[in-house]
Amino acid sequence: HKKEPRHCEGGIAALAMTAIFYTAKQHLPFFDTLKKPAAAAAGFGGYVIGDYAFSGCSSLTSITIPDSVTTIGESAFNLCTGLVSVTIGDGLTEISDYLFSRCSSLLHVTIGDAVTRIGYDAFNECYNLSSVVIPASVTSIDTYAFYYCTNLWHVLYKGTEAQWNSIQIGSYNLPLTYAIRHNG
Repeated sequence: HKKEPRHCEGGIAALAMTAIFYTAKQHLPFFDTLKKPAAAAAGFGGYVIGDYAFSGCSSLTSITIPDSVTTIGESAFNLCTGLVSVTIGDGLTEISDYLFSRCSSLLHVTIGDAVTRIGYDAFNECYNLSSVVIPASVTSIDTYAFYYCTNLWHVLYKGTEAQWNSIQIGSYNLPLTYAIRHNG
């Protein structure tokens, strides 16, 4: 599941998906990894970002995923070593495996309110991740999801203490469980 880092053409620094659908085809050689399935075109779904779509995009510093994106493939943003902040909209129901793994500069993540699962290795080796917002909808956090997130100090969990205690948290997520948790 590893690809070599690459520097995205044009020095892309911010990815706001709503704008990229109109301009990226001219500027980004990997635009074809962003697809609107036939069902979505008919009004039954949203956009899909494919596996490894932006993997190794070292010049990418921020990402805002709108509600219209309903699926992001595994490793789509892994190895984006310049990535600092991520905001995920309410269209996704899961954070796929390896999605942001090895994004070593990542500081802050806000996860959308529809997500129920945070996948295997999703934020592994995000050494500088210091805060994450997790919605009450999350019911499982897979093994290694927050492994080696050694600077994770604050977790804002949007649910109650009882809801937090019912989440199935896989092995090797000590940074997440040791962080200061704020409920509400």
